[in-house]
Amino acid sequence: MNAIDAARKFVAEVCDYPDHLSLSEDILCKIRITGDDTDEFMIEFGERFDVDLSNYHWYFHTEEEGYSIGSLFFKSLDRRVARIPITLEILANSIETKKWSVDYPEHTLPPFRKDLAVDRTLVIVALIFAIWVFFF
Repeated sequence: MNAIDAARKFVAEVCDYPDHLSLSEDILCKIRITGDDTDEFMIEFGERFDVDLSNYHWYFHTEEEGYSIGSLFFKSLDRRVARIPITLEILANSIETKKWSVDYPEHTLPPFRKDLAVDRTLVIVALIFAIWVFFF
């Protein structure tokens, strides 16, 4: 079985998607995989084909899981970069080379996630308020 057929079979099995995908079609959009489901998809892919995913950057391929109030004020990682589709062609190349075959554009990640800091601060404030209401 060649790498393209192996990638196609993998998508059909893991995603329970029997329809034909073209080599350049965005798998995640077509099958509607996002967030944590993308991580599970990629982990399974790496394990099944022994592909080194150390160069894989999720935020280029899918959005962050869940809702973030902080992202209303500060961009999350996935909104800081242009989206790159995951295609059968990319999966097949990665199977052949045994490493993730996407060359990402130059980008700089923030040293501190302000969007998550806002969310954590709101949770702490809510907990303090709940404790105050309960005890006073």
